[in-house]
Amino acid sequence: MKKILSCCPVVNKEIRHLLPSNFQFQPGKPVSALEANIYWLQESESSVQLISGGKPNRTMGSFDDRDGYLSSIEQAYRLCEKLMDAYDLHTFSADVLQIQVDLIQTPVFELFTREIKFSWGKGNNWRQYECVSKDWNEIQHPNQAISSRNVLKPMKQHFLLRKHVAFSSKTPTNKQISAIKDFKKKWQVQSADQPSYSKNRT
Repeated sequence: MKKILSCCPVVNKEIRHLLPSNFQFQPGKPVSALEANIYWLQESESSVQLISGGKPNRTMGSFDDRDGYLSSIEQAYRLCEKLMDAYDLHTFSADVLQIQVDLIQTPVFELFTREIKFSWGKGNNWRQYECVSKDWNEIQHPNQAISSRNVLKPMKQHFLLRKHVAFSSKTPTNKQISAIKDFKKKWQVQSADQPSYSKNRT
């Protein structure tokens, strides 16, 4: 099972009924599913795209939230600044640099409730999780036989919450920083340390 270390927020918790992906069941016989607490970890991934002729040309760099939630955007913007200077890109250039941000929620098991701090972590609190997907299937009605009305479904690897262009080199220079700040403010969330458990998402 894949383990991850993250300082990003848990935005929701759900109760799911799970069976191992390699579970061998007997037709017509009820199964005993694990009632598991699933944590949804929200993170961002940002990529710097070079657009030529109105179409994506190539990806210039990709970043994750290694320095905290939404920090991928700041890393991508620093690369954009260097590339705009190197390629002389500005508001009226034919080619465009864009930062595409994917906001992703990942289902995980919490391994340790105690937070960890690292000297390189810029003051962020880190927690270790275990990915739910691939190793687990979900069943809708626990303690019932698997059938066409009670099927096993693989857990999603992640849920794409939003795909958004957060920055463009076409934006006037004096508005570029504010565009980044506005996006971060819109998608800022508080970690749900003690959220109530909700119904399953589809």
